[in-house]
Amino acid sequence: MLGSLHIAMTNGNHRPNAASPSTPKEKTQTRAFTLIELLVVIATIAILAAILLPAHSRPKNRGEGALCLNNTKELLLAWLIYASDNNGKLVGNPGAVPITNTNRSWCVAGQQPGGVGYQQGYETNTVLFMHGLLGPYVRTRPYVRAPKIFRCPADKFIFPGARGPFARSYAMNNWMNGYVLGTTEAILYTREAQMRSPSNLFVFIHEDPNTIDDGTIAIDLSRSTTNSWNNSNTAAALHNGSTNIGFADGRAELHRWQSTMKSTGKIKTVITVNTMVRPNIDANWLKKRTSEHR
Repeated sequence: MLGSLHIAMTNGNHRPNAASPSTPKEKTQTRAFTLIELLVVIATIAILAAILLPAHSRPKNRGEGALCLNNTKELLLAWLIYASDNNGKLVGNPGAVPITNTNRSWCVAGQQPGGVGYQQGYETNTVLFMHGLLGPYVRTRPYVRAPKIFRCPADKFIFPGARGPFARSYAMNNWMNGYVLGTTEAILYTREAQMRSPSNLFVFIHEDPNTIDDGTIAIDLSRSTTNSWNNSNTAAALHNGSTNIGFADGRAELHRWQSTMKSTGKIKTVITVNTMVRPNIDANWLKKRTSEHR
């Protein structure tokens, strides 16, 4: 019986004295992406980026638009106070006069390299407007971010040949005590009393960095340029296709244009009003708010 037990123990599965047979190590295989799987992953990332990035930048764009609108209001207030202090006379707006003429203009010389009145360094020189006739009305009010109110925070473009972004983004309607362009049938305003409808006349506008040079935005009101931007400067549209505009009654608004485009000027990435379409609804809209018929 003991023998039988001994046989059972030695012939069974449990063999304590026997060496365990060696087993080969399993090979570890790393599975690589196929080309199709890789393309699917890249496409998915691109779709997510397209969805998320605009949503992320939208609050920033709104913030810049709000700051730009506030700047426009501050400039308008300075413009109105100047007129009030000078018996209704509008501040001088003659264009690219020499830098020594700060006593007769709100902004002097030109800031665009190669343009009229430009000298090296003028593109970033705040003296051109801070020493002008509106400078004191901005500088003496402690809650205004002078001279930053003259520049839109979204305007970070550098014109070819310039040392940095322009110090000034806003320009004044050339028909506001500036100069006549294209016709003598429209009013060249020198005093507030000449305006029949101040709420329908613009004063300041954010100009396209490709066309901004002196302190005026030149708007040609000749009949031959109706339905077009011909012979006129153009507005920037950096706030989701919109531009901040200030009116003679002290009101400022973010105006959305009907059609915009990437500029064909030297700075190709600027979004501006579409100058190619005919008839041009946007050009006509601004011209109707530039001056009144005599």
